[in-house]
Amino acid sequence: MKNNFFFFLLFFISCVVFSSCATFGNRLYTAFDYKVNEVPLSLPYESPDRFTIAVLPDIQNYTNYKYQKEYKKSFPADFRDMALRQTEFVAKNSIKNGGSIVFAIFLGDMVNTRSKKKCEWEYADQAVTVLDDVIPFGIVIGNHDYDYWKWSFKISDVIVEGGSFFNTYFGPTSKHFSKKSWYGGASENGLNSYSIFKAGERTFLFIGLEFEPSDEALEWAQQVINDHKDMPVIVATHGYLSYNRVDTENGNYSFLGLHHHLEGTGNGGRQVFNKLVRKNKNIFLVLCGHVFDVSSGEGMRVDIDDDGYKVYSIVSNYQKRADYWKINGFKGSAKPCGDGFLRLMNFDMKRKIINVQTYSTEFNTFEIDADSDFSLDIDWDWNERFSSR
Repeated sequence: MKNNFFFFLLFFISCVVFSSCATFGNRLYTAFDYKVNEVPLSLPYESPDRFTIAVLPDIQNYTNYKYQKEYKKSFPADFRDMALRQTEFVAKNSIKNGGSIVFAIFLGDMVNTRSKKKCEWEYADQAVTVLDDVIPFGIVIGNHDYDYWKWSFKISDVIVEGGSFFNTYFGPTSKHFSKKSWYGGASENGLNSYSIFKAGERTFLFIGLEFEPSDEALEWAQQVINDHKDMPVIVATHGYLSYNRVDTENGNYSFLGLHHHLEGTGNGGRQVFNKLVRKNKNIFLVLCGHVFDVSSGEGMRVDIDDDGYKVYSIVSNYQKRADYWKINGFKGSAKPCGDGFLRLMNFDMKRKIINVQTYSTEFNTFEIDADSDFSLDIDWDWNERFSSR
């Protein structure tokens, strides 16, 4: 009996270890065996038809005040440095510095504790400042970026309130966007914004929407699109997709429903698609973060808009990744951070394809499973789709 128990214990442990494996580089590594490449990744500029958009998901655990030495001297690292290394990587590989990155998108949750700790906003601000005057970028507000959370008995759910901290650090009058030639403007509450950026010979419109955007926010976005009818549009909002395949349409990941909404005035993912995305053929890409599971935090879906064109939607969120802690041999239970992962969306206009890669600035390596490394076809006539005619 004891031998059977021992065999079962070994079998259970082996299953747990195997399930914690992650794919990196060209072979499989366990969560305790990463290999850092000797040469840092470089994304050199090649031609006007090839360019990259960097996508930085929820950085809240990098800026979490509890994960810094100045809060707790015994803490083994300053997690905020990981956010800095991400933006330093983007700046180094920007078009201005001879690289291919033309735009960067932060997917929200810049901080963890809302308005409770000013230092978290300062940490996030330091990371973003690296990109100032180097590259245009957009930032959307996440549910953790609102000033307050409170319980609403009216809707039996948590609601979020206030955008004063977000507007102070990342709003239209902040140092990051004020008087920038590429920054187009913001909605009245400052929580929805748009930017215009160039990529080779093409001009793109980026629209950042508030978390679970209100009807007013969607109407504002529609007017921005109406004013720029000939531009391809990328939309980002913090919550849009789930990581669960409960939506049976072609095996797609489901739209995200309402959660931390504004007393019933917000719109979930499907509502945003129906009220805004599907009605505008210019919108070809929607990006979001917010949701996660421990092993992934990745997913996508493909929809067809009212004009018959594909719309790609991608969710990215690595905040529960904790291998940085394990690899560095830190003691105690592993603290999740994100492991420096971000998305690189590499456009190749001649081949009519977008190659999506998942890269860690901490480990200097790619994750290459099916949800992390894939291609999106640009199988439409560019001039026909993005034209007011």
